[in-house]
Amino acid sequence: MFKYALALYLLVSTASIGEITDEFDPVLRTRMDAMISVFENDTPILQYGYIEDIHDERGFTAGRAGFTTASGDLLQVVEKYTELKPRNSLTRLIPRLKEIARTSSPFTTGLEALPALWKLSAQDPDFRKAQDEIVDEDYFFPALEMAKKYNIKTPLGIFIFYDAMIQHGDGDDADSFDSIARTIIEPNIEPLQREEKFLRLFLQSREKILSNPSNQGTRENWKESIIRVKILERLLDEQNFQLKPPIEINVYGEDYEIL
Repeated sequence: MFKYALALYLLVSTASIGEITDEFDPVLRTRMDAMISVFENDTPILQYGYIEDIHDERGFTAGRAGFTTASGDLLQVVEKYTELKPRNSLTRLIPRLKEIARTSSPFTTGLEALPALWKLSAQDPDFRKAQDEIVDEDYFFPALEMAKKYNIKTPLGIFIFYDAMIQHGDGDDADSFDSIARTIIEPNIEPLQREEKFLRLFLQSREKILSNPSNQGTRENWKESIIRVKILERLLDEQNFQLKPPIEINVYGEDYEIL
C-alpha cells in the first residue's frame, strides 16, 4: 500500500501556482511540486514549517524547497515576507541573515531564535506565499528559461530541470545547474529523441556531481539523494513524458503515489 495517495486539490500552493496558468499547466506544476516535496521532505504535502541544520555547511535548511541560510535564499524568503507583512517576527533577524549570506557562512550563531520563529510563521498564509514566490523567482522560472534555451518541451523534461534547479541552483560554481548542462552536446536527431537523449546525458552528468560534489560539506547528503536521479531516469524509461498519474515512486524505502 502506498504511504500517500492524495487528491491534487490537497496539494495546491497558496500563491503563485494559479498566477502562471498562461505559461504552464497548474495541475502539472502541482504534481511537480508534490514530487519535489517528497524528495526534499519525505511527503508530497509542502512543508513550509520545516527547518533543520543538517550539517552540510549550508547552515539552516528550511521550508518547502530547502532554502538555506548560507546560500541566501532563506534570507530572500524573509525579505519577501517582510514586503508582504512589514510587522513580523522574523524581520529582526534580517541583519544577521545578510551577514551569513554575504559570506556563505555555515554558522548559525545569532540565529538561535530562527527555528521557533520559522515554524510559527509557517502558519501565516503570507509567509507561505513568500516561500512560493521565491521558489518561482529562483527555481521554477529559471528552469523554464533553461528549458527554452535547450529546447526542452515535455513536462518530464521541464520537471527534470526544475528538480535540478532546486537542488543545484543556477550559480556559477562547479556543482550548479549550468555545470551539469554545459558539457552536453545535443545530438542531431528527431526532436523527441533528441530531448530524451539530452535528458539522459543531463541526468548522468548530475549523478556524477551528486556522487562527488566540489562542496565537500554536501557530499554525504548528496550521495544519498542520487535516488532522485534514478527516479527521473525511470520516468524516462517508462516514456512518461507528460507526467501522467499515478506516478509511483519509492524514496528512502517509502512508497508514494502522486496523483
